[in-house]
Amino acid sequence: MTDKAYPFKARGKRQEARGKRQEERGKRQEARGRRQEARGKRQAARGKRQEARVKRQEARGKRQEARGKRQKAKGNIKDSFQGISVPKNCTSY
Repeated sequence: MTDKAYPFKARGKRQEARGKRQEERGKRQEARGRRQEARGKRQAARGKRQEARVKRQEARGKRQEARGKRQKAKGNIKDSFQGISVPKNCTSY
């Protein structure tokens, strides 16, 4: 190539190509960022659902325990007065 402008022309083309590559890379990075954000939101939502589920389970356990205690108490009242019929809500005996 005897063209004097050749090295400068080639440099310009290289710079253009580099610019295009950088743009593409930027687009890919943005897309990755959006995906990561979405994943984070999904994980947060999953965590909240899990916490709510645990809370419900604990509440259910407490209710069941209380119910068991009440039933046990009723059973004890009946057992302590053998043969005497006492209303379950009556505690004066």
